[in-house]
Amino acid sequence: MPDPTPLERYARRVSRDAAAARRRSLTRRLSGPLFRKYLAVVPSVFTARGEFRAYRLLVPRAEALERLKGIAVYTLDTATELVAGFRFGKARNDYAYFRSATDLERIEEMGVGERRPGTSFPLAWTPPGWEMLFAVVPDAMPPSAEAAGFSVVTRDHLLRDLIGLYGQRVELLAMIEAHLQS
Repeated sequence: MPDPTPLERYARRVSRDAAAARRRSLTRRLSGPLFRKYLAVVPSVFTARGEFRAYRLLVPRAEALERLKGIAVYTLDTATELVAGFRFGKARNDYAYFRSATDLERIEEMGVGERRPGTSFPLAWTPPGWEMLFAVVPDAMPPSAEAAGFSVVTRDHLLRDLIGLYGQRVELLAMIEAHLQS
């Protein structure tokens, strides 16, 4: 097969770009007011809100959540699971805000987790067989509410954190919106 000419390469690129523009337009039109609503949300990047630490859980997740009940305010997939019964991510990681560095030290003292070295442990990669707790001590605690007996961030803050981690994924935001409405 002969190499495409510059004009043929240009035509393919234009066709590909037009298809991508049609998909984006269709997403906006199908999402309607929901799409515009989430465009107005200013994302909150969980790890950038304050002092970040990563811990490998030494106990089962359910036990870890129970032990941290009075000191953690859960967000992201942990809050989504507590509020709506499902998680967006595949990893079984937990995400929480803590009031002070002293509270973070209690994680190890209570035997819940072992701190991983460094401050930039990757959120997207968890070693096989590990469950992680990603903890942040923010400058100001986000507003929280009770869900299933645990403290979780409020609905608006949860949406900001989800957009900050996953991006403006309309299908994921529509799922959480449907569960939060009911």
